[in-house]
Amino acid sequence: MGQDDGATRRWCAAAASLAGREPAAQVAHRPVLDVGLVHAEGVLGEAAVAKALNRRGMPTPQDTDTWFHLTVPRVLARTIPPA
Repeated sequence: MGQDDGATRRWCAAAASLAGREPAAQVAHRPVLDVGLVHAEGVLGEAAVAKALNRRGMPTPQDTDTWFHLTVPRVLARTIPPA
């Protein structure tokens, strides 16, 4: 497991807080958790995270099979409040 710098905890906390909101927000938390899990394992950098998510077959927010390096920060920007 990678070093936890607090960012993973913030991602997971923000994703969990979405669980009680409207349906769109409930669906939005899944990709945040996926990204958070990959970061927790020490995979850093948008391209590396996207590659790891693709290898695991985790669906994107649009329910497609391919993550791109730009998808990762977009997912986080929509769901994670600034630190």
